[in-house]
Amino acid sequence: MVQKYLKIKLIFASVLVAFSFQIAASQTLNIPENRIIFCLLPLEHADAEELAAVLKPFLSSSGTIAPFTHSNTLIIKDKVSIVKQLIKAVKGSEDLRVCQNFQETPDD
Repeated sequence: MVQKYLKIKLIFASVLVAFSFQIAASQTLNIPENRIIFCLLPLEHADAEELAAVLKPFLSSSGTIAPFTHSNTLIIKDKVSIVKQLIKAVKGSEDLRVCQNFQETPDD
């Protein structure tokens, strides 16, 4: 049981790092609104499983949403425009930096 938990935790951590770069790019490089991105959206006052079921109908045909119950986080994959709308519905802002592990890339 512990090995399975550690394996899931390691995979999730890897996913967080990989997806945070995509989110940073969409925020700073002005990626088109129809580009597919991933967002890990931590929740404080809502249940991830329940909220995923409520938000699922608002995804595009290429979008997916999954709850990660261990950390009460939503994993959202969809177009930038739709991810922004979902973030606004949940957090009150379209700012992609509310996604977990968001790091802004420095201007070069």
